[in-house]
Amino acid sequence: MHKQTEKIVLSGLFIAMGIVLAPVFHSAGLGQAISPLHFPVLIAGFIVGWKYALAIGIITPLLSFLMPFGIPDIITAAQISAELAVYGLVIGLIYKFLKPFKTRLFNIYLSLIIAMLAGRIVGGAVTALIFGLQGSTYGFQAFLGAYFVGTFPAIILQILIVPAIIEIYENRLEKRN
Repeated sequence: MHKQTEKIVLSGLFIAMGIVLAPVFHSAGLGQAISPLHFPVLIAGFIVGWKYALAIGIITPLLSFLMPFGIPDIITAAQISAELAVYGLVIGLIYKFLKPFKTRLFNIYLSLIIAMLAGRIVGGAVTALIFGLQGSTYGFQAFLGAYFVGTFPAIILQILIVPAIIEIYENRLEKRN
């Protein structure tokens, strides 16, 4: 019971972090470049597991949309929710069940990179679906521009920062136990 309570509290903290970080970076014009909603979900996938991270990925953009300074429209919130939900799900599942490397750091990177690719693919698919329903087209170049080129600084930061945070967290857990 204690572990579940801890995961629920941490999940609330990750959601709050996403809601607070997003307007800070967006107001500075760095929203897409930094992708601030992504960091709490990616970290949550490692710390609280796939079930909670999946929920965090869905809830955070939707709550951000409801805030006066948050995501501008429900369509954007839906696109980001799909992407982040997959991040949380994939990173949590891979890190928990698939550990092909002997070192934890390689497993962290493997989980992170696969989740980032899967989330971006799902986000692009949802975007294409929404565009199609609106009678517009969403081509491969638009997908690459939106999910890889425009977010390249965020991708680099995620690859540098998330594993470092998880390594520190896991080392502290080991010392505590």
